[in-house]
Amino acid sequence: MSDINQTTKAKTTNSELIVKSNYLVESSYKVSLVELKLLSKLTSKINKNDEDFKNYTFNVKELVDEFKLWKNNHKEIDIASEKLLSRTLTIQKDDNTTLKINFLSSCEYKKNEAIIELSFDPKLKPYLLQLKTFFTSYHLKNITSLKSAYSIRIYELLKQYETIWERIFKLEDLKRVLWIKDDMYQYGMFKKRILLNAQNELLKNSDISFKFEEIKEWRKVTQIKFIIFNDRKEKATALKPTFISKDEQRAKQKQAHQNKLYQEQDLKTDIEVQQIKVKKLQVTKWIKENKNEFEKIEAQCDWDYLQARIFIEKKIL
Repeated sequence: MSDINQTTKAKTTNSELIVKSNYLVESSYKVSLVELKLLSKLTSKINKNDEDFKNYTFNVKELVDEFKLWKNNHKEIDIASEKLLSRTLTIQKDDNTTLKINFLSSCEYKKNEAIIELSFDPKLKPYLLQLKTFFTSYHLKNITSLKSAYSIRIYELLKQYETIWERIFKLEDLKRVLWIKDDMYQYGMFKKRILLNAQNELLKNSDISFKFEEIKEWRKVTQIKFIIFNDRKEKATALKPTFISKDEQRAKQKQAHQNKLYQEQDLKTDIEVQQIKVKKLQVTKWIKENKNEFEKIEAQCDWDYLQARIFIEKKIL
């Protein structure tokens, strides 16, 4: 019962820190929003000096309030914790091996006391305890208001590269990490429901935001380049290129079409100018090689040099 004191409102502060190995951040798994928030809450209770996992106890009512669930919806917490017992994550290790493991080793729900006790699987120790290098950290408050599990996963993946300011993902790798099958979303729907939604949520509710660029092979999007912002001024304009009104879109499309016409006209003019230069050189060369004949033609043109050149141009070209 002493552990429950860790979850009292006095101890539940906005400074709760989550620290994960980068292997865990990039692991592939599928969980619901409530499950992911419950995992994050559990992770935030680990102390940096812990050498082993503990059994962490939570007040279910406080979790419902913190996760912004329906009032008194204790059942949702119970269901989420039970599902986490069978949820599998896949970790790709450097030695070309794959580890498949469940998140939790145990879950005990005491309904009369509205208390839930959770414990991580022991095999997760290298990815959550005593981390010195290759880890990602952030405060729990940055994800508690996010309304999509995909937004939380993208937040972690970008937070990992926050100091580098950008990250490029192959589209297939990003979908694999997010556990999205190719037949689940076509790219247009994936962009709308996952990328743009995460972009909007992170801008409003977290300490980072992002823009993204589509990298194509021919006409197919194959990679996504994320540009990461963590400055307030940068965040304020982060969505500008993506979220524009329909009138602005039409004006932008009209301007792009007009620019294309100008470019085509400039190209056409350049070609015509080049063709004229070539013709002039050919005429000049012919005159040098046929001086006597050119003089006769010039005489026929009343000694008009330009008319004689035009005559030669038509004759030889």
